[in-house]
Amino acid sequence: MEVELLRPGTIPPESKIVAHDVGTLYAEIDASYLGCGLQWEQDGEVFFMVLEFTQLDSRHTREYLALKLHECLEKYGLSKKLCILSMDGAGNCNTTATNLVPLNPHFKQATRKKRTVKVAVSATQVEEVVLDGTPPNQEDADLAHLLDEDAAERKSLRNQLPDGAARNEHDTAVVSKIRIAAIQVTASQGVTINSSESKSGLELIPRVCVLARKLHDSAPVVSSFAKLVHADKMIVSQTQMLARRCTSRWNSDYDSLDTALILEQPVRKLLKEKDLNLKAFKLTDAQWNLAADLCDVLEGANNSEISNICCVAAYGGGLVLNKYIDLVPNCEAYEFSIVLAPNLKLDWFKKHGRSMTQICRIREIIVACYDEIFKTTAQSAQTPTPAPEVVPWDLELPAPSQIPNNINSYLDTPPLASLNGKTVLQYWAAGRAAQPDLA
Repeated sequence: MEVELLRPGTIPPESKIVAHDVGTLYAEIDASYLGCGLQWEQDGEVFFMVLEFTQLDSRHTREYLALKLHECLEKYGLSKKLCILSMDGAGNCNTTATNLVPLNPHFKQATRKKRTVKVAVSATQVEEVVLDGTPPNQEDADLAHLLDEDAAERKSLRNQLPDGAARNEHDTAVVSKIRIAAIQVTASQGVTINSSESKSGLELIPRVCVLARKLHDSAPVVSSFAKLVHADKMIVSQTQMLARRCTSRWNSDYDSLDTALILEQPVRKLLKEKDLNLKAFKLTDAQWNLAADLCDVLEGANNSEISNICCVAAYGGGLVLNKYIDLVPNCEAYEFSIVLAPNLKLDWFKKHGRSMTQICRIREIIVACYDEIFKTTAQSAQTPTPAPEVVPWDLELPAPSQIPNNINSYLDTPPLASLNGKTVLQYWAAGRAAQPDLA
């Protein structure tokens, strides 16, 4: 809308194009940045903005990252408003939250940090989780080089941490264990992959990603490919180039595969040009089909005819997701968000297999947190809940009504059947006047 108002008739670039260009820009900058984003709620709506990119000129230790984050929040006067940190599961991110506490007493790391849960199925799981460890064709020197380079980069990133070497060894063991479990369980259910499928899957992502790199770095390849793309009148997308792979950036594998599929015909023609010596990166028809299946899975498409290798990868992804779900009690924000959904409350945990001991623990924590924040105000804590009347056992009782702004009464009443089309935030925004503390 803003673009149309400022420059009528201008066609904005697709989001994938912008993401690719930004990713390429930062991939070519020999510097590291800490990106800080701000998310907040107002009138039942969630807003997000990029706060700042802070250049990092020292090792990415937990103390240094915590200091730079704190300086950024102080700069914008947001330290006292910090509620939750949303991060990935990297070790230096977790320890950054720990080291932020001495700098910002308003932030309670132990119960306020939030992990960003990775999508259950990642492109690299076809490479790392599903396969049986069959090595790539050693004749493909560029392919082997990419795998070695990728492993070295991941090892380097992990080794920045004090326990990096041990973590790297642990992660390798976990991947191997999950891979074996996924293959065995799916095989028992009739979903099997043979050595040929394993080899084909193992080679897919490295082949596409090495080619993407050559398309950016080799002038002859860039020139030839640009001509092929320009000559192909069937391409309706704005995509003109394969996206680079960045091992430290999620979904870059998907971006490389997706752009390769969009530009499939120019890529096929490029790989046939003998003068460019790109034979090592040629994909078989089965690999092109696998790339399409994998993109469908990553996009969440409802495709019941995906290949077995993607089915096994999906199961492996579920095993990885379960490890994150087991960590939910470590962060009260997840449990609080469920309890404070009026159509879920504590009943959700009962329906999903939590024991009464666990449910009681959740209730105790949320009530204690509520009392701590609002100092047991007269309305929320001092208003007693009336004792239930004694009635005949066969008399149907009406659903109890909630005492406004009372956390115990809120938890004691049953969940709402529906929010009448509202989101949870919109529900609480509408009830803020009557229940300011709960909202």
